[in-house]
Amino acid sequence: MSTTESILEHKEQLLSSKSGDSFTIPFYLQGWRICEISMGYKKGKVKPLEGGRAHSYKAKKLKEELKKTYWFAARNDATIKAWASGRKRRPKNWEEKYR
Repeated sequence: MSTTESILEHKEQLLSSKSGDSFTIPFYLQGWRICEISMGYKKGKVKPLEGGRAHSYKAKKLKEELKKTYWFAARNDATIKAWASGRKRRPKNWEEKYR
């Protein structure tokens, strides 16, 4: 499974994460790493499964980063599917499919 597919599988947690959520996804933390992400009320923690130390974020900042990660993966997936069908770029309404 590719990084993009595994990120898109966690759409609900990435776009509307809540206090008490905990999940494992690829996350850009000094390079792409598989990380365990746990959300709290005021802070969230990103802990790489291999190599590196855990990082704490304010909850609001971590939610923004998770949304950016999801939309990055969605944009890449739409582009790859467009290229596979012979198009040079994404269709104009590509975001509707990923909402």
